Amino acid sequence: MMSTNLLLRLVLNMAPPEGSSLPPEADAHNKRAMVFYDQDRLVDALVAFRAAYDAMPDVRRDRVGRKQLIDSMHFTLVRLHEIDGGPEALCQLERLMQEHIAALNAAFPELPEVGTVEYSGTLQRLRSRLAAFPPDVCVRETATVTVPSERTDEPVPTATEAPAAATGPSELAVRPDVPPPVQRIDRRRVRIGVGTLVPGLLLFAPMAGLLAYRADGERELAALREHTKDRTLTPQQDADAAALGKRYTSVTAGAVVLGVTGAALVVTGAALLAAGARQRRMAVAPWGARGIGGLLLQGRF
Repeated sequence: MMSTNLLLRLVLNMAPPEGSSLPPEADAHNKRAMVFYDQDRLVDALVAFRAAYDAMPDVRRDRVGRKQLIDSMHFTLVRLHEIDGGPEALCQLERLMQEHIAALNAAFPELPEVGTVEYSGTLQRLRSRLAAFPPDVCVRETATVTVPSERTDEPVPTATEAPAAATGPSELAVRPDVPPPVQRIDRRRVRIGVGTLVPGLLLFAPMAGLLAYRADGERELAALREHTKDRTLTPQQDADAAALGKRYTSVTAGAVVLGVTGAALVVTGAALLAAGARQRRMAVAPWGARGIGGLLLQGRF
């Protein structure tokens, strides 16, 4: 049987690395953007995210990093739209996605329309939002949320500095319930995954103790039956046999509950740690009979 420590090490190896996958220049801009985002300076965050994106011009080499920055700009622009309710941020997001998709298609000619296929769902959801506005809104829209070049003479804020005075609408001070940029989502998913996995593994210890206790009862019952074979049970022996039978039933039920709960937590934690961009669907159900048991896992990975 695989030890608990080995299982924990194997599952934790599926978590994303702690360090950044971005080149140094892009990573610096990205960290700057995250500070702006946490301070609700969304336009400044958008500027810094775009600077990080532009610092990775090699589409093939930097495909993963560029996707990370596109996702961060996506979340930021959607949040700007949620705040002001206008089409400007959505129009800018549409242009940004079209630019990114065209670059992917050009960089990977051996994979026809790879960008179009990868982001078809994103574009469909974006155009569903734009359907609430006139059809030509992005063509005639002039007051767009443009992304200027990042100013290098501005001091880099820190997480302890007070946010700068808002230059846009007062609604920017409000934090709507929308998803944060990708890095924070990944870190949160890892924390939840580990927090689910470890308690599940710990539940196997009391389950093993219950199973050992049940095995002792089975040995006692077998010895009693052997001792009284071909003889009539005394009232005390009859009571002992009944108590051992109840002990077997109750201990088995407790072990099954602990085992199924622990296995479900382990599977859920492992799935959270291993989750990528593609949605996982799974179902977990207990299975067993007297003396044996297990967990049935069915899903798409």
